[in-house]
Amino acid sequence: MKKLIIILLICQICTGCENVDEKSVPSLIKEAESSIVRVMFVTKDKEKVPLPVVRGSAFLVAPGIAVTALHVIDGLPEKSIFLVPADQNQLNKKNLATIFVKDPNHDLVLLRCPFLKDRSFLKLGEPNQVEIGEESILMGFPMGDPILTSSKAMIAAKARIELLKGYDVLTDMFKLDCAINSGNSGGPVIHIPSGKVIGVVSLKVGAISQKLQIFKKKKARSARITLEGDDPIDLLQETLKDMERNLNLGLGYAISVSHLKKILEMSTTQMQALPE
Repeated sequence: MKKLIIILLICQICTGCENVDEKSVPSLIKEAESSIVRVMFVTKDKEKVPLPVVRGSAFLVAPGIAVTALHVIDGLPEKSIFLVPADQNQLNKKNLATIFVKDPNHDLVLLRCPFLKDRSFLKLGEPNQVEIGEESILMGFPMGDPILTSSKAMIAAKARIELLKGYDVLTDMFKLDCAINSGNSGGPVIHIPSGKVIGVVSLKVGAISQKLQIFKKKKARSARITLEGDDPIDLLQETLKDMERNLNLGLGYAISVSHLKKILEMSTTQMQALPE
């Protein structure tokens, strides 16, 4: 099993080398479906009843190993992260995942879930060979919807941007002509001509203004005014959260899999140490 994992990882790193005949969009979606998972955690509603929540998207890149955007799991205790396939209706303890490798400079994280080791994984393409104007497929769980959703996106531009302000680290990105929402983060961008993954969804373009961010973040309360018993600041904060979640300008960014390939290459030794 260990030798098989290493061979598969090497194939992932070099997978852009061979030529692949272009497939139809429906066939690409069908082939990828079983490899894409929901990143979930469990919270509690007002009545203290456990409530599963979809935090973002992820996809398998090796047996039992999935990748997502690091910001998807920010703030979650490690033992509370679940990876749940789109075709699985109920969440259980077998879906618990552990953090395997983090790359905070490029907003990537590998998660390990042995329960998923028998599922197929997606092949990585060669980002340098992608042309502006070519089309791709985004797959994931926008708006926290548990139903796997697919959409087409044109590669609008290539860019190198600073994901972490104040750090002199640049990340290769694809700018996508496509609506990206909360929940899409971590999902794959599949290059239609090659049928392989070229990016990991990371950012959407568009956010509420800095002045409105003050209302969203501050804990100030209005002591004298209520609206049917509710504090208006609380109501405004919830409204702003909905606005930001739904705001969509039809553009977004995906992290090039060139960074993911480097993580996989560095992880081969750790893969050898995994239990059978």
